[in-house]
Amino acid sequence: MKWLLILRLIISMSLISANVTSDSMNGLLEKGDTVVALKDSFVWEYNRYDIVIFKSPVDDNELYIKRIIGLPGERVVIKNGQVYINASETPLEENYLPDKWIIDNNGYTFNVPQDSYLLLGDNRNDSEDARYWGEIAVEEGKAQDINTAEQYRYVKIKDIYAKMLFKIFL
Repeated sequence: MKWLLILRLIISMSLISANVTSDSMNGLLEKGDTVVALKDSFVWEYNRYDIVIFKSPVDDNELYIKRIIGLPGERVVIKNGQVYINASETPLEENYLPDKWIIDNNGYTFNVPQDSYLLLGDNRNDSEDARYWGEIAVEEGKAQDINTAEQYRYVKIKDIYAKMLFKIFL
């Protein structure tokens, strides 16, 4: 009986569940899905392609769920619907994208700060992600112009709340 109580305590301290509230991860996660995630204090490191729950870079009161694409210190270029890391001539393998990426798929360069990650949604044609957060920060008066808004394009390590483990099928 005591071990069950201890197990419940460990689980409650290390795991969270969250509801998906947008279409940005369609393909893997649909609006209304529930995911189980490992809290940040129990994650040793984050890797490319991990799906994480994090505080919005623009609004501390909102939690988002997206996929890690760029790691700390990397240069990420988006060109013609392909993602390139650190001047590689070979694009990232992204076979998880549900549709052909046609919207805002060209002309982006991100220099990921050492304390941050670059995150994008899987449903790139309908995802409010790093491509847009700078402009949103300007629109909401959090940054004066697009140059001062650059910091809003990235998610700081400290703002990642949890790493997704699995989706609950109900």
